[in-house]
Amino acid sequence: MKTESGKDKMFTLVGKGVSPGLAKGKAFVYIDVLQRDSELYVIDRAQIGEEKARIEKAIDDVRQGLTIDAKQIESKLGKQSANIFLAQEAILLDSFVIEEMKKILEAELINAEQVVRTVFRLLARRFRDMNNAVLWERGDDMDDLSRRLLLSLAGIHAHSLENLPGILGTSIEILVYKEIKS
Repeated sequence: MKTESGKDKMFTLVGKGVSPGLAKGKAFVYIDVLQRDSELYVIDRAQIGEEKARIEKAIDDVRQGLTIDAKQIESKLGKQSANIFLAQEAILLDSFVIEEMKKILEAELINAEQVVRTVFRLLARRFRDMNNAVLWERGDDMDDLSRRLLLSLAGIHAHSLENLPGILGTSIEILVYKEIKS
C-alpha cells in the first residue's frame, strides 16, 4: 500500500482464504455498506419533505431493481428461486415499514441514510431474536434491503465490486472481504 510519502507499507491480514498460499500484490479491501460509517446529520422540520422524497426515490429504485433481479433469476433458475426478490419487494412496500421510516424521520429529525439504518437494523434484530431459522433468514432480508436502499441513497446503482479496476487480470490481485453474520 502506498503511503503519502510514497513508501510501501506492508500489512498482514489474517483470515480464511479461498485458495491456499501466500498472496502479495495490490489489494482491494471491501467494506460492506452496512459496516461503513455514514454521515449522521440533524435536519430541521423544513427538510423533512426533502429527506422523505429521497427515501421514496430510493424505495422506487430498489423496487425496480428487485423486479429486474426476480425476472433474471426466474429465467435462469425458475420461479421459486425468484420469489425471494418478490418477497423482499413486498417487505419494502409494506405499510408498517414505510410508516416506521416516516415516524423515525419526523421524531428524530435525522437524514435519510440514518433513518434507513435505524429502521432496518431494528427489524433485522426483531427477526433474529426469534428462535426460528426461517425467521432468522428474514433478518438477512432486512440487511439486504437496507444495503440496497443505502446504495441507492448514495447514488450507487451497481454493486461496488462490479466496477473494480481490473479485478480479473489487471492491477488488483487480491480481494479482501470480511463477512459479518449477526
